[in-house]
Amino acid sequence: MSTTAQNVVLSENRNRFPKALPVTSDQTINQGDLVYWDGTNYSVTPLTNKSQLNGSNFLGVAMQSNQVAVYGGDAASPGIEVEARATVEMNTTAGDTYLPFDKVTLGIDGQTITNTSVGGSQGIGYVVIEAPATARPHQATPAPESVAGGPGIRIRVILAPNHVAAAAL
Repeated sequence: MSTTAQNVVLSENRNRFPKALPVTSDQTINQGDLVYWDGTNYSVTPLTNKSQLNGSNFLGVAMQSNQVAVYGGDAASPGIEVEARATVEMNTTAGDTYLPFDKVTLGIDGQTITNTSVGGSQGIGYVVIEAPATARPHQATPAPESVAGGPGIRIRVILAPNHVAAAAL
């Protein structure tokens, strides 16, 4: 499934890599895509599979697209800016119920998350759910706030990149 450019970064307290990171010309990265470091090709690459999260290579979210579509045939830019630590809005997966601080991982594409089958180092961050509009009274059996995932439902995620360079930011 392909993605489109989206403005997803919400946080004012961000940690961006100090300069644009290289992208090979055969990769198409859109703003808002989750990205990882491909150490074989020395390039930022969009996440397309959970297995790409194994190890310490998750960088964060792309702050821009590498394809400039002004005239349609423009070449891809050689580098993009990547936000390592930020709060971002991500698409959700139908059938998932998200609770505060659930660990999430890559869903069906680079802009969708799921909280099912998050194993080992495959997590990309944690869910943040808005507080209720009005305070609730104490409950004998408290029920946490939750969000049911699905098409058009987006939730906030605190990114937790695991790449050594991202961790240093």
